[in-house]
Amino acid sequence: MGTLRSLAFLTPGNYPDDDPFSGLDATLDLFVYGERLGFDGAWIRQLGYGRIERLLANLRGDYLGDPGTVIASPGNTQRPRLQPHSPGLTNRIWYGGGSSRSVRWAGEHGLGLLTGNIVSGEHSDDFVTAQSQLIAEFSAFEQAGPIAVGRMIVPLDGADRRTRKRYLEYARSRHDRTLKPHGERRTLFAPDLVGTATEIVERLHADRSWPPRPPCAWSCPTSSTATTTNRSSLTPRP
Repeated sequence: MGTLRSLAFLTPGNYPDDDPFSGLDATLDLFVYGERLGFDGAWIRQLGYGRIERLLANLRGDYLGDPGTVIASPGNTQRPRLQPHSPGLTNRIWYGGGSSRSVRWAGEHGLGLLTGNIVSGEHSDDFVTAQSQLIAEFSAFEQAGPIAVGRMIVPLDGADRRTRKRYLEYARSRHDRTLKPHGERRTLFAPDLVGTATEIVERLHADRSWPPRPPCAWSCPTSSTATTTNRSSLTPRP
């Protein structure tokens, strides 16, 4: 593993069916909190191919919606588009790829690649080998963007005994899934990194799938108490 250039965190968000706005608000609040802590970025779960293509077009300045989508005002009717236009925004789009198809699509479209703790074992039963192969496939495209690697990280420094026990049990409950491929897509999972900051850094340095000097995306645990849990996960301890 090379030297980290930046550190971000990823959260799936938590959107109750009966009150999705509160989940969105809590996720945005978490982004603000992460920025205050000094994180370089924040991620949410990625969209599908069609939506990403539409997003890229909108960021380039194309009109929003179909030809019938208009904004009507007294004396004027116009097609909506994102304003003000900011050239270069498309260069800041990253796609979450976990299969040969997805990483090739990202490379062909000149996007950045976020490859996390879940990949398809299309050519190997070993997670590290499979992820390394995906990174190599993506890097083969001349127009491909930068690469970020994501892991589920939960530091325990400064946590009380109850919190330590909860997250260690959480990691143990998910360990068996890392031992073999799952389902028709042969899904492979990386182990969660739960421990002290020193232990986590040692395990990251031993991770053979990382490209030289990659940005790192720090995945937050999913929880019914997402804001409290994720703030605890993000906050550095003495």
